[in-house]
Amino acid sequence: MRDAGMNILICGPYPEPVGGVSVHIQRLSELLNSHGFTVGVCDESRIAKAGVFNLRAGKPVRYIKLLRAADVVHIHSAIGLLRALHVVAATIFRKRVVVTIHSWRKPRLSTKIWGLVLMKTSHKVIFVSLALKEKFAIPDALSVVYPAFLPRLSEADRIPSEILEWVKGQRGRRKKVFASNAFRIVEHEGEDLYGLDTCIEAFSISEVRHHAALVYVVADSSFNEKKLKRYQEEVSKRKLEDSIFLHFGAIDFYALLNIVDGSIRATNTDGDALSVRESLYLGVPCIASDCVDRPEGSILFSSRSSVSLAEKIVATTLDREREVSSSGSLEFFDFYKKIYQGKR
Repeated sequence: MRDAGMNILICGPYPEPVGGVSVHIQRLSELLNSHGFTVGVCDESRIAKAGVFNLRAGKPVRYIKLLRAADVVHIHSAIGLLRALHVVAATIFRKRVVVTIHSWRKPRLSTKIWGLVLMKTSHKVIFVSLALKEKFAIPDALSVVYPAFLPRLSEADRIPSEILEWVKGQRGRRKKVFASNAFRIVEHEGEDLYGLDTCIEAFSISEVRHHAALVYVVADSSFNEKKLKRYQEEVSKRKLEDSIFLHFGAIDFYALLNIVDGSIRATNTDGDALSVRESLYLGVPCIASDCVDRPEGSILFSSRSSVSLAEKIVATTLDREREVSSSGSLEFFDFYKKIYQGKR
């Protein structure tokens, strides 16, 4: 294969909607393009975008052309059927197959089967965390642990004016402003996956409200509307409108992180959360639940404990300097280049 200018086909969701995996794919595409690689994207999301091939559009000829042109097929699919389609198709066309596992909540039998499939068909499997890798019996020679975070190359989008005004008002009250987000309101094992309820409970404590405020973004507010409405009513009932700003609709969370004093990741299960690594990369203190191993520098609280979260919020409001990571995009590109070339 060529040492430079390789052709990479990336399969998985592409923004919109915005999520950890879709943002990773967007940034990986930008990174590879910026270093002279040719990148094709096979978008699996339900929203078609101009100039991006969408697998759901029902155009198999276009899909086959993308496969034939590629040197490497890099699969990020979370849906097993789509992952299987890409693996089989890439194998038929004798392409180098790289699979990234961003999260995994399948039962043991399914995990074992997929482990065997990946060992037989993939040239390299990338796990975004050690905890994910340990779920599979895939040899070290075929696998690697590497976080999904990639630094942003393009300029940040604009923050909605109503958020900017609200943040400005909170600063006028000498409060530290935190940011948190959820793709949508969903449950995991009967509890709020992203922990909006835990945040509401924490900000119901007067000491927290005295020191801090929270901008909470729900990207897709059309899902589980009844529960989301209950959360709105709870914020109103507890008179927390001056402490919690609920924003519905996708925004550039990277841009939001640049104007706040801290971030909160209150999930009750997780992969290698992009928002955590992005916050730390930007030098923004990140308070994260201890439901999984977190990156060094994270401020941990006991998962699902609003009291523990409240304690960490108050402690984090103490002044501290930002330390922005000095690592650039080259080291990330070098990793993927070696993976694609079979040198790692």
